[in-house]
Amino acid sequence: MFGIAKIKDRIIKKIKSFEGWISDGNNYLDVKDYKNAADCYYNALNKNPNDDKAWYSMAYALYKLGDYKASFDAINEALKLNQDNPTKYHYLKGSIYYALGRYIDEDESYNLEDNKSYLEEAFTNLNSYYEQNRQNTSALIKMGKILIYFGEFEKAHIIFKKCYNLNPNSVCRDFIKNYNITIKNIDSFEYIERGLSLLNSKKYIDAIKYINKAYELNELNELPIYYKSCIYEYFRDYKKALSCIDTSLRMVERDIFFSKKGDILFKLGKYNDAINCYEKALDINDDLPYAYLGLGILYYNIEKYDFALECFDNLFELYMEHLTDDEKYLITTYTLIGMGDITNNIDFFEEALNYIDKQINRDMDNIDLWSLKGYVLFKMGKYRETLGVYNNALSIDPTNIGILESIAITYENLGKFNDAIRTYEKLLKLNPDDEKYINAKYGAENLMFENKTTHKIITSPLLNEITLHYKIKNIEIYIMELVVKYVNENNPTVAYHLLIHLEEYMDSNEFPEIEILKRKLMIEIYKYIENKRNVDDYTLNLTKQLLLSIKEYQ
Repeated sequence: MFGIAKIKDRIIKKIKSFEGWISDGNNYLDVKDYKNAADCYYNALNKNPNDDKAWYSMAYALYKLGDYKASFDAINEALKLNQDNPTKYHYLKGSIYYALGRYIDEDESYNLEDNKSYLEEAFTNLNSYYEQNRQNTSALIKMGKILIYFGEFEKAHIIFKKCYNLNPNSVCRDFIKNYNITIKNIDSFEYIERGLSLLNSKKYIDAIKYINKAYELNELNELPIYYKSCIYEYFRDYKKALSCIDTSLRMVERDIFFSKKGDILFKLGKYNDAINCYEKALDINDDLPYAYLGLGILYYNIEKYDFALECFDNLFELYMEHLTDDEKYLITTYTLIGMGDITNNIDFFEEALNYIDKQINRDMDNIDLWSLKGYVLFKMGKYRETLGVYNNALSIDPTNIGILESIAITYENLGKFNDAIRTYEKLLKLNPDDEKYINAKYGAENLMFENKTTHKIITSPLLNEITLHYKIKNIEIYIMELVVKYVNENNPTVAYHLLIHLEEYMDSNEFPEIEILKRKLMIEIYKYIENKRNVDDYTLNLTKQLLLSIKEYQ
């Protein structure tokens, strides 16, 4: 099955035309699926490496993925191929240099001197773009920020003056005064994005560096603390995880925070407290899949199967519209496995298999997905297919204890006791003197000697420690929530600049309210500077309404 999929993939790559790959890449770009977009442009360039537009699109997708060095190489190829040097290429190259200039090394903190050359090159490229596009303020804003990083506030003021002359609503006269506050908020969020990307890739050590930097920049932002809690949970340091999530809850009582606290208390064996936290999460948001899943798995572990089934049933009724596809598929997979385990209905396992295959097609090197697939096939009685799947998992991690143990049990169920014994011997090499594997090996030897069969089972993944974390899918919503927060706190200056930042992520033509709110916030900034008046109710209500509109649109 796996071999056929690879063959089909190779055939598709050979048959599909350059234009076909470009079209697919553009479609993925439209829905912000940058990874698949980059893959399509890569395949297109294999067909025709001399197309500058394909290199540009590749560079843009890689840039959005945060792979700035690869993006830099791609945009250089585009510029080499197009002697006319399109100005938008310079803008992207400048943006890449800008990102590289603020990049944190794997084991070093950000150091302006180390990255100064990147920022200087960014300024040069952005300025080249601006010279040909004098009505565009995007390059000027980045140029001004670079000058502020260099401490050249007078030059930055001149740059922002140009922005103001082009569009009176693009900057305000107290911009520099409040710029540091604004930059901290925006940079904090950018560090969260980068940290979350690393967290999703299971690069926990690198992720926590960015999360810590986000918190250093803005200690009033509760999300970095939440993600620190998740990282400590992955490391199984549950006391630190609990401390972090409690800090987040003291800042804001979010549904996902209560759900995460439930996960941690569950792993600490504090079941009643965990149940209370899940229920608090559901009191805030009765459509929260994380809480239903956590509660269902808890009840499954303490053998309250009727309650577990009720939670799993509730999950089936949720649309889960604000989750990524990966999250939806994984949560649905665990739900189906739980229902299959409890009811012994093979239909649930067959459906779970469909969802697992969707995930594996998107992430072939995820050993956890292969492990889930092996378990489901085992429960369906397809032992030979189970072995094939577990061997795929071993190719990713040859010393994975859980996979080796599952292979040994599968061999026993097939009556291949010699293979089972050899697998237990591998486990004993990895865990010398482990009585569990000594006894298992001895049991397999006895079964072989007595020519008996066995019906040993593989431990359900729901009995293992499962860790999930909330992934920001809609950046626009989170930024707009910050705008509402700062308007509520009577700080229209920071709210205004966050609204400017919001426009980098969305088409303001879809939301004419943005321009209206920008103009209102400009007035509010003026009033605040003049006489410290509070933001009026109209502006506050307009801000909240815009947040609701963006949520409905997403």
